[in-house]
Amino acid sequence: MRSCLLLLLLLCCPCLRAGEGLVMDLVVRYVNDTVVTGSDIRVRAAERFEDYTRKGKPTPSNRPESIAFFKEALEDLTDEELLIQYGKQFATEHKIQLVDHDAIAQQVIEQARSTGRRMTLREQAEQRKRLERFRTIQAVLGYFESRNARITPNELYEEYLARAHKYHRPAQAKVLQILLRPSDKAERKEVRGQKLALFKNLQNAVDAGLRAIVESRLDRYLAGSTEEQDRLLDETTSAVAAMATRTDLVPADLPLVVTARKIVDRQAAFRDQDATLKQLADIRAKLAGRDATAFMDQAKASSQGPKASDGGDLGWIEPGTYSPGFDAVAFTLAPGTLSEVFWSEDTANLLFVTERKEARTLPFAEVSAEIETELFEVQRDETKKRMVAMLRSKASIVNAIPIDQVVE
Repeated sequence: MRSCLLLLLLLCCPCLRAGEGLVMDLVVRYVNDTVVTGSDIRVRAAERFEDYTRKGKPTPSNRPESIAFFKEALEDLTDEELLIQYGKQFATEHKIQLVDHDAIAQQVIEQARSTGRRMTLREQAEQRKRLERFRTIQAVLGYFESRNARITPNELYEEYLARAHKYHRPAQAKVLQILLRPSDKAERKEVRGQKLALFKNLQNAVDAGLRAIVESRLDRYLAGSTEEQDRLLDETTSAVAAMATRTDLVPADLPLVVTARKIVDRQAAFRDQDATLKQLADIRAKLAGRDATAFMDQAKASSQGPKASDGGDLGWIEPGTYSPGFDAVAFTLAPGTLSEVFWSEDTANLLFVTERKEARTLPFAEVSAEIETELFEVQRDETKKRMVAMLRSKASIVNAIPIDQVVE
């Protein structure tokens, strides 16, 4: 009835267009005796856009892509309309009711009540219409699906064998880590720059003793090799730091002494690879025979790893998460035991494995229901495609305007 009235208005009242008083929705396509309007397409396109966004699928980014997107929405609506028309015809011929209208109306009311949202009568009507369309399509497809051959146990098992890789679960280990890094070149370069700045600033010191420390080395520094310069900078910094015990320094010179002290302390913490391994070996000796709690406390105090604040807890990991050397230790270590100190990717590592799971393949009994559901969905899609192709071959589908006029 709605479609007939709209067609009559279009034919008899060409004045009812946007810009001439009343604004009328654009008729984009006629599907037998029903129209698909611009607003129908925009609503469906918005639903598709939201679904794509939720699933992380790419959405239109320009006008040609938007036109294609709206075209797909139009074809979806056309397919659905054909299925609904067939369902109504089928129900009339067989004198059955495909959907329970009263149950749908009650469902809409219950949904509104459960969300605490008050729906207008118009919103309720639109929601009922959407549900009735969905249920009608499901009923039609369900009828044809019931005529398909059932999926046999042999087919399920064959599919399970074909998907064996999908159901493989790699080994897992729950790992705690203490990681130490040797001092890198950037840090050493930064400290050298601090020593050089101190060396220059000392030449302007008020105290003669401080000036003498640098002046006695200045000529040798200017003429020396890089190695000699580094040695002289170290000597100068240490000599100035030793002045911290003096009580007669003027306030203007105190920052020089404080800076030298900080540089000496920072440099003392420098570690090469051997020193890093030795320090971690000492930590291991302290933890030998102790539990995961002790390990985590030590990790919080000493580790330079990414999870130090969490007690070095890396959680459940799989092979390939870290380096091959890391995997070789983590996936051979018995739960509740402490690893040896080992070197991996320029860091010293100590691990404690709390739990382990061996690699396995999920058994057929555990995944057969999942496989059956997936095969059923494939079968349903194929049934829908065949059904729609048959209905399209017999339908009258006429475009009233190009789809690009719907895209804003």
